[in-house]
Order: sequence, then structure tokens, then C-alpha cells
Amino acid sequence: MLNLNWNHLHCFYQVAKASSLKDASIAMDLAPSTISEQIKKLEKSIGAKLFVRKSRLMILTAEGRRIFTYSKRMFETGTRLMDSLSDKEVGGYPVTVGIEESLADDIVTEFTSQYWDLFTPFGTVNTKSFKDADLLMNNLHSGLIDWAISFEDLQREGINSKKIGEYSLRFFVSKELYNLFRDPRDLLRSIPMARNASASRFNKHLQNYLLRNEVQPKEFIESDHINYLWRLCLRGRCVLALAQEDRIIADNEEVVSFELPERFVIQLFALWRFQDRNLVSIRKLKELIGLDEEPVRYYDPKLQVEISDVHNDLLTNN
Repeated sequence: MLNLNWNHLHCFYQVAKASSLKDASIAMDLAPSTISEQIKKLEKSIGAKLFVRKSRLMILTAEGRRIFTYSKRMFETGTRLMDSLSDKEVGGYPVTVGIEESLADDIVTEFTSQYWDLFTPFGTVNTKSFKDADLLMNNLHSGLIDWAISFEDLQREGINSKKIGEYSLRFFVSKELYNLFRDPRDLLRSIPMARNASASRFNKHLQNYLLRNEVQPKEFIESDHINYLWRLCLRGRCVLALAQEDRIIADNEEVVSFELPERFVIQLFALWRFQDRNLVSIRKLKELIGLDEEPVRYYDPKLQVEISDVHNDLLTNN
């Protein structure tokens, strides 16, 4: 039976993550010779070579990559446990954000992109879409996602929430088609209305909104591909319902946007588990919610180079 030494494995993990014996020794506060010896013992116990030296870099072999995949999950889980028990910012694990599909993709992706800059010193940020709100909440409750974004304040036991933004619905149509109608309501009633097929719950709110305003379109078009609907809209084939802030329509002189007298405003909320409140992933989320401007160095590409500990041998002098 294979008897793995966890210290050997941890030294391997740190070197593999940094691709450098020197950088790993700094991170672990150990002499490079000590770490090298630990890795040799691990290779002996496994019976396989795990690294190949290339200049100053430590490159994983095929077996090294396989072991790194498992050790990465193991140490990230351990770091998450330490983070939940510590008052200090530990980090060292990836975060997954669950996002309820809606029309506000631009607002949601911008918020999540800014979150990346705050959390990136501690790990990476992934996203996952959910068409169903109940499934989103089940994943959040189960810890399968770290926090979530929904366009409703989904009150649940053990769940905290905070408003992160809002947007209003507007209708978009080609300028030529718009000018053919005397009343925009008649335009909405007569021309097919296009909507995002993925946002099923939102579409129900849209339907109720139209009924309240005595507008019943003759026909609806649904698609998961917004660019397809946008092309139809540009050629006067449909009226497209989109978030006001969606950048797909920015500065486009070929379309007219309008709304009904009763505005349709949708709020967006961040949701997280109360038990995770001390995790650095949630601390950074709450920090972002409190910001009035973009994070410092938001447009600086060198930030990621520094955070990723890219070895100088791989960089130019620029």
C-alpha cells in the first residue's frame, strides 16, 4: 500500500503552482534544498519523475500533471476550511458565482469582472448560469457555488442578500420601422416581439408587465442567441426587449429605443450563505458592494502578471 507523506505532497504542490523552486521556497519560507529533497522523496515513493527542469523553471511531467490535479483540489479544500476558521484573509481557492440568466448580462458581467480584481490575489473566479431560480438556490445552499446573483431578492433561511444594481427594460426597433407607426403601442401589438429564451422567469414578468399596459403582441420570438435577435431587429423584423444598459445597442444610430409610461425596473441582488460570511470570498464581495468606483488598477494588465507570479524569464523588458 502506498504511504504518502503530506509534507512531501505539499512541497510538490507549491513548486508545481509556482513553476519555480525558488518562488516556492519563498512562499513556504523553506530553503530550496529542503523542498527539493522533499520532492525527491515523493518521486521515490510514487516511482515516477514529476518535474523536468527548463532553465529556472520546473515543468510538470505527464504524471506530475495528473498528481497536481488531485493535490490542487485537496489543498484548495483545506485552504477553504482554514479560511472559514481564520480572522485573517487566507484565500488560495477558486470561487464559482452562480448567475440567474436574465437580460442584464452587461451589468452582471461588469460586476463579476470587478469582483475578479478584488479576489484575484486569493484565487480565480468562475461563473455558472442557472435558468431556474430554485436550482440556483439549491446550489448555493449546498455550497456548490460560493455566491449568486439573482434579479429577485430570494429570501431564504441562512441566506444574506444585498442589492448590487438595477436596470430598466426598453424596447428596441429599427428607426425606419418605428417611423411607420403613429403610436409605439400599436408597434408593440403588431410586430413580433423578441425575447431571451433563457430568461424564462423574467419573461413571465415581462408578459405581466405588457398586460398591465394593455399591450398584447401578436407573436413572440424566443432565442438563446441575442445576436440573432439583434440582427432581426436591425432589419425591422421584430421589436427586441432588452436591458437599457446593454452595450449591444450603445451608440447605434440605426435603432430607436423606447419604454412605456409605466417603467419596468428590475433590481439585481448578490446572495451568499450566512455561514460563509468570514470567508475572504464573501468579504471581498461585500467590499465590492460598498465601492463607489471601479477597483484600483482595474485596467492595468500588469496586475494579473504580478498576482500570477509569472517568472521573469517569461517576460519582456517592457
